[in-house]
Amino acid sequence: MQFGCCISGHAQAKSQDEALSSLIGQLKALQESGYDFAELSVSGLMNFTDDTFDRLVTYLADASFPTRAANNFIPGSIRLTGEHIDSKKAYDYVDAAMARLKRLGVGTIVFGSSGARNIPEGFSRDTALRQLDDFLLICNTLATQHDVIVAVEPLNRRESNVFQMVGEVFDHVSSLHLDHARV
Repeated sequence: MQFGCCISGHAQAKSQDEALSSLIGQLKALQESGYDFAELSVSGLMNFTDDTFDRLVTYLADASFPTRAANNFIPGSIRLTGEHIDSKKAYDYVDAAMARLKRLGVGTIVFGSSGARNIPEGFSRDTALRQLDDFLLICNTLATQHDVIVAVEPLNRRESNVFQMVGEVFDHVSSLHLDHARV
């Protein structure tokens, strides 16, 4: 059995250097504490400039500390359901995020992202589920290209109004027959 820990405090930093320093500090603490890997925040990593991200890649290669998973996949500013979705923006974000995560050795991206996936009040649930299906198809295509897995995370009813129960998520994801999506 291996133990990992989710870390994301770097996302609130005021500068790129502060964010990178915070993240490296957390990674060092995990490694020194005997953890086997870290689970990073996708949204936090996407806030890094290319230069800052390259410095993180170099640090992790030198530290030999794996980052096998990532969470906080889609920020709430990228709506996946409702009247105001932007499929191109979502596609571009997912493609860029997966390319970055692959460079870090991340193999699993956790799709909880309640702020992005929640169904707006008064919006058709059936339409929203079709929108989420379209998004998962995009994810599957890009995950195949980047050789990563997207894990759809059931979230409790206080966080999300869709994909709350493991069975519901399993049935839904299974019905899409996606090679690179899991629960």
